[in-house]
Order: sequence, then structure tokens, then C-alpha cells
Amino acid sequence: MPTNVTCPSLFRASALAAALAAALLTGCASNPYPLTEIPGPESLFSTGQDNSVPEMIAVPAEPVKPVKAAKSGRASKNAKREPVAPEVQAQQLYTDGMTAQVTGDYEMMLDKLMKSAELGNASASYEMARMLSEGVLLEKDVNMAKVYLEHSAEHGNAEALRVLGWNYLLGEYGRVEMELGTDLMRTAARNSVRAQRELGMLYANIYRPHLSDLGEAEHYLSLASYGKDAEATYQLGRLKQSRGDIPGARVQFEKARELDHPKAMALVAAGQEEVSKMQGRAYYRQGMDILVKSRKSSREEARAYALVSLADDLGYYAAGKELQYLGGIKDEQDKKNPGWLDAEKASIQNEIVVQ
Repeated sequence: MPTNVTCPSLFRASALAAALAAALLTGCASNPYPLTEIPGPESLFSTGQDNSVPEMIAVPAEPVKPVKAAKSGRASKNAKREPVAPEVQAQQLYTDGMTAQVTGDYEMMLDKLMKSAELGNASASYEMARMLSEGVLLEKDVNMAKVYLEHSAEHGNAEALRVLGWNYLLGEYGRVEMELGTDLMRTAARNSVRAQRELGMLYANIYRPHLSDLGEAEHYLSLASYGKDAEATYQLGRLKQSRGDIPGARVQFEKARELDHPKAMALVAAGQEEVSKMQGRAYYRQGMDILVKSRKSSREEARAYALVSLADDLGYYAAGKELQYLGGIKDEQDKKNPGWLDAEKASIQNEIVVQ
């Protein structure tokens, strides 16, 4: 793993590479895998549950079981109503249940969701599992929640499969089943960006239980990053950083910043500030190297003044002091071309000078 970075003596105004690379390298040399373990997901379920419910509602003891759709009645003696497909009826019941939740009618919500789940609605089964797992609106019942999760997963809900995988990994059903839990997570990851991210973090040993496979970690974090998951993109950057791939890490941190990940935003901002300091110092040094020459042309003096002025623009203190003694150069160039300084600065900023 590299221990230092050689920086250009002069930078483009937008360059972040050197400073960010230096920041990334901090602390890496002594530990080949310095990824920090963090607590697992605050909630395994995808959306929040209303925690302002005044009291619990009793849920029927029998878990969900598929039933046939009710037969439609007659609207009149002469008019027949088309039978409603079970999946349409189930979706309407689910929608009604979630609407009842918003209005605070939790008993109606529960009634609608249970009926929807019985008709095979995966989202309704998932909501029932959430309530039974969290123990806020309903008394906590892990086993009944498991039935609803399995029912939801059977009807194509990858998030339910992901939660089941987590529960087996964590031993929620009596004992830890690593192989089964991992297999379920991998299956869920085919259709769930969140499962991709969490599985990647499990393989990277960021989450417990540690699955310890950096190749798989990078694979799943990359999939989630491709799906615009900010946390996965940031963690992929950390993984690349820990493996010595500084350019790759920098790319991921930039992507995470664009996705508004707070830690990536702070890291890149720190890199930008450091780049400004390094740019200012580089501009000042280049300018002074010209000015200390015993013989220099008017063109060289103009370039030197522009370099020192750029350093001053970036807040380099010594440059501001030096400009006080270089007024003669500016006066001479102003007489030739009043717009020379802006043009010279622009020309310099478009150059790349490598040591």
C-alpha cells in the first residue's frame, strides 16, 4: 500500500486529487483493513411505523391464510357486476388500510390489511409483519411476524425476504442460521438495492455478523452504488480506500457527495479546502522562483505577478504581502493592456505543471 502521494507543483482550480488522496491515506498504512464496524440497521423494515399509537390492538391468533375472493352480488335484478379479481380487491384493501392509518383509525387499518394479506397482497403481509415485529401497535409476536414475512416473500416481496435473511443471521427464530440467512439475503439482493447494500456491509464486516469476504463486499456494494444508494457508494469508497485503491476511493466519495451523503460531503469539502491551500502555496512558489532570477523579461515578470496574485486570491497570506512590493510590474503591464492580468490568470489556471 502506498504511503505517500507526489503532488503537482501547480494545479487546475478544480483539482481535488492530491489533497483528497492525502486525506484518504491517513491511518491506512498501519492497518490493511481499517473499516470501522457500525451498528446494524436501526430498523430492518423499509419505512417507519407510526409511534404515536395510544394503545395496542389485539390481533386474531390465526395467522394469514389465503382465501378465495368473495362472490360479487347483484347491483339490480337486471344488471350484473363483473367479479373483482382477487389481486385488485387485495390492492384496494391495502390502500384502504394505509389510508386508515393516516387518519388514525388503527382498527380499520388492521382489518383491511389482514384481509388484503389473506388475498395475497405482499405489501399488506409486509406491513403486518412490521407491526408484529416492532410491538408498537400490536403486541410483539416474532413467530406470527415470520408467517407474514414468508407470505409476503412468496408473493414476490424482496424486502420481506431481506428481513427474513437478517432474522436468521441474528438468531431471531431461536438459533443463528448463517447459511440460510446469507442465502436469503443473496436472493433478496437480486431485486433489492437495500439488500445489496446491507449484504455488502455484512461481507465487509461493517455489520455483524461478519461474513468476511471483501470480494463479495465490493460486488454487492457496487451493485447498490449503481442503484444510486448513497450509503453503499460511501462504504464502497471506504472499502477501496482500505485496500489501497485511492483513485477508486476518490471516485466513490465524489459520487456519494453528489448523492448528498453527509460524510462524503464533509470529506470532499475538506479536500477542497486543502487543495486551495496547496494551490496557493504552489502558485506563490512558482511566482517567486521567477522573481528571484537575476535576469527576467517583462513577459516573465507579468507571469510571476499573475501567479502571486492567484495565490493571494486563494488566501495565501505571504502572497498578499508580496503584492505590495510588486506594484511596479502591474503598472507597467496595465499601460500595455488593461485586461492583461485576467487573461494571464486564466491561462495559468488552464495549465497542468507536473513535478
